[in-house]
Amino acid sequence: MPSVAVAFKKVDFVVVGTVKARTRISASNVLGGAKRFPNLSASDTLFFGYRYAYTVEIEEVYKGDKRKQVVEILTGAGSGDCDVPFLVGTRYVIYAYSRHSLEVQGGPIEIPPFLATHSCTRTAQVSNAALKALRRVARH
Repeated sequence: MPSVAVAFKKVDFVVVGTVKARTRISASNVLGGAKRFPNLSASDTLFFGYRYAYTVEIEEVYKGDKRKQVVEILTGAGSGDCDVPFLVGTRYVIYAYSRHSLEVQGGPIEIPPFLATHSCTRTAQVSNAALKALRRVARH
C-alpha cells in the first residue's frame, strides 16, 4: 500500500464520508451516453471491473470538488477484483480516481465521468491515525 503522500498525489478525490447506500450497477450505468458496442451486454459488469456504486455522504473534502455533499463511488464486488468492501453506515477515508474513459473492444472510449476506488488505494474505515496522516499531507 502506498504512503499517504503518494496515495494523495495519485488520486483525484480524497474525502471522509459515511456510506449511505449500495447499488448493483451494470455496464449501461457506467457507459451512460457512450456509443453502443455490439459485443457488450448491458449487464456485463465483469468486463469493467465495477459491480457496485456506493452513495457516500461527505463530511470533509481534502482533494477534489469541495462543493460536493454526496457522491457515488464505484468499486468491485470481491473475489479478487480489488474491491473495497464498504459497509453501509460506516465512515471511511476514501481515495478515488476520476475515470473519463474505459478500454472497450481494443480502444479507449470517452464516457461520462465517475469516481472509482480499489483496494490498492488507502481507502479504509476512519481511524484517528489515518485522519492525522491525511491532514498532515493535505496541508502541504
